[in-house]
Amino acid sequence: MGKLLKFEWRKLWRQKSLYIIFSIGFISIILSMLLAKLVSEVAAIFNPSDDTLNATKAMLSVLVSSSNFISLLGIYIAIFVCSDYSQHTIKNIYARGYNRSAVYFSKYLISLFVSVVVAIIYIAFGFLFVLISGGYAGSMPADMWRDLVLQLWTVVGIHGLFFGISMMVGNVAGSLAFNLVGVSVVFALLNTFFQVIKVDFDVMRYSLEMILGGLARMPISYNAVIEHPGLVRALIVPLAYVIVFVGGGWLVNRRRDV
Repeated sequence: MGKLLKFEWRKLWRQKSLYIIFSIGFISIILSMLLAKLVSEVAAIFNPSDDTLNATKAMLSVLVSSSNFISLLGIYIAIFVCSDYSQHTIKNIYARGYNRSAVYFSKYLISLFVSVVVAIIYIAFGFLFVLISGGYAGSMPADMWRDLVLQLWTVVGIHGLFFGISMMVGNVAGSLAFNLVGVSVVFALLNTFFQVIKVDFDVMRYSLEMILGGLARMPISYNAVIEHPGLVRALIVPLAYVIVFVGGGWLVNRRRDV
């Protein structure tokens, strides 16, 4: 397993797509933060008595919760995970005596590590950008620290979703389609289905993208946070995604012909 991890790690850093994808991410973060600051400042002009309209909080809340970051993560995982299958080099790895489970989980661990580290780098970059742009990260409300930790935990769930789908599909093009569009389409269809049969069930509450977006809108007081259903979902739903999709991808991978 150790040799496989080193192999996947070296292969990762040789992929030029990694640098391109996450460089775009930095540009996206800057634009998102500037837009969030502008919207917050304009809103504060029209409603100066609202203490929640904090420009620093608004800027930091979009670091890893924007759809741009999620899309870039889906692209990176699809390319990294499926390149061996699309290029038919996976046979060479198996020929060295490595079993499917070891290969599968080495890819999972390396891609998970990179996803979380990149999210942390984006957050650190965001704090630096806030200071440069005249904000003060130290003035950030205490609940924002909680939100950032939960965002990282949700990134683990999003990675598990994209990783599992990519391993099930087994090729770059199909994985990109599912990661970028397919997940949203499935949720939209399910939401429409429940509306048609008139069942009062909001499936969108269990979308990881919606959970990320909703973290900044949680109440600040301790009692309200403990009782808030959004916090429960933010803790449990990402773990459920990891179990279902990583486990499902592992089962499919065991039976795939190469």
